[in-house]
Amino acid sequence: MIGVCGAFALPLCAQSGEEPVEVFGYFQTSGELYYDKRDTDTGTYTTFNAQQLNILFRKQLSTRWSSFINVEFLNSFSAKDMLGSASLDEAWVRYRRSRQFDLRIGLQVPRFNNLNEIKNRTPLLPYVVRPIVYEESFNDFFALEEFVPERAFVQASGVFPAPVVKVDYAVFLGNSPNLVRNGEEAQSGTDSTLTFLVGGRIGLRTPAIRFGVSATRDELNFAADLSRTLGLTDNRLVERPRYRWGTDFSVNVGQWLLDAEAIWIRYDFDVTQLKIQRQFAYATLGYYATDRLFVYGTYWYTNEEADVINIHEKASLDVYSGGVSFAALERVTLKAQYAAVEIDYFDSSLPPEEEHGGGVLHIFTMAVSVLF
Repeated sequence: MIGVCGAFALPLCAQSGEEPVEVFGYFQTSGELYYDKRDTDTGTYTTFNAQQLNILFRKQLSTRWSSFINVEFLNSFSAKDMLGSASLDEAWVRYRRSRQFDLRIGLQVPRFNNLNEIKNRTPLLPYVVRPIVYEESFNDFFALEEFVPERAFVQASGVFPAPVVKVDYAVFLGNSPNLVRNGEEAQSGTDSTLTFLVGGRIGLRTPAIRFGVSATRDELNFAADLSRTLGLTDNRLVERPRYRWGTDFSVNVGQWLLDAEAIWIRYDFDVTQLKIQRQFAYATLGYYATDRLFVYGTYWYTNEEADVINIHEKASLDVYSGGVSFAALERVTLKAQYAAVEIDYFDSSLPPEEEHGGGVLHIFTMAVSVLF
């Protein structure tokens, strides 16, 4: 994606003899009709949203070295009106020794499954709303970071060519989730533990098929209140391991494309009274009707379960969606998407008549995605 965007990048300034700083970016603006048929709420609304804006900076430092910055704004960001959010999404320097060894140092989105590293490249993706654990604009209410690693600081990757099947790899290192937040008595953004995020992906690919497996390990600190609820010492649930496993598969034959992924998350509490697990999967089947028109259907599944002493909680989402993506211009893509979202939940701590519920949401969205 960086290479594609670089073709449209504009030089900002440079000293004599230096490569210029390339400035480019993309944004996606959407309109939505939302019809809620859940047990607890029934309503309809429409809305427009500046869903995402990314401003990118790239500079070639030498033959083998380059740098990259990505600043992201979400959900009609306005500090004055307290809308959306802004973040430094990436800021790294890259050393490329060969196709077999590429090293990036600095803030970056790590390679986990196929979609994680390119999830914010909206002009490349046909969706208005991406598969839910990759939808950046949902960060306000959905814990995306539980399912996928969002930040790393060192990553080595490469590709080993072969006559038929190529092997690619990536390994990365980052902070644990236990970061110091604003307002706490320490430097914000720093890790408060001696633990790390460690992960990677290994894949096989041919011109038509791609397959990969991914994994991460990090350690979380859970609230002391939870330890006391379980009758444990306050530090019993400190620095407990979390494991993510993922797999991705893609086939491109003629005008047909199939993409699929699955993610499993497990927590090692070493406590019999506590169990939490999460999983996610999606599959998209698409067809290039013309060079400009892509039509697809997709299914997403998300499940979360927790057992705390004798209380069992479960929540799941089944999303049935379809849409079209049309490249009106080389840099402008028009999108439309419909999704039926089936919600189901169970909470054994509630009265019998309330412990099970759910419903269906119907969402119609249209968007324009622009590369500049």
